[in-house]
Amino acid sequence: MYTFEQFRQELRDALAHLYDPDYEPSTLLAAVIGCDLRDGAGPVQSTLIETIKTLAVASGAAEEDVSQRLYDVLHRRFVLRRTQRQAAEQLHMSPRHLRRVQREATHALARML
Repeated sequence: MYTFEQFRQELRDALAHLYDPDYEPSTLLAAVIGCDLRDGAGPVQSTLIETIKTLAVASGAAEEDVSQRLYDVLHRRFVLRRTQRQAAEQLHMSPRHLRRVQREATHALARML
């Protein structure tokens, strides 16, 4: 039996290899996402990118601002492949604050999956 924390770790590893053609997703991650490992990493990586996009919101309500911030961090760090420092500068926050929000965003992404 896997724990949520183990899944979050698998997710962090997958995000770090979002565009790596040699990445081999874990059976846990593939099972949760609903992808067949025989299809390679592509479907897992595509699903992660699409799930990150669902965090983006159009409106300006307070709870949506949080989702937008989580999206902004994940999108810049993993989809656009920015370093922590670059993403922090673009989002006008310190690298330390970015790491904190990134943990929160990864947790939210794990819950969504």
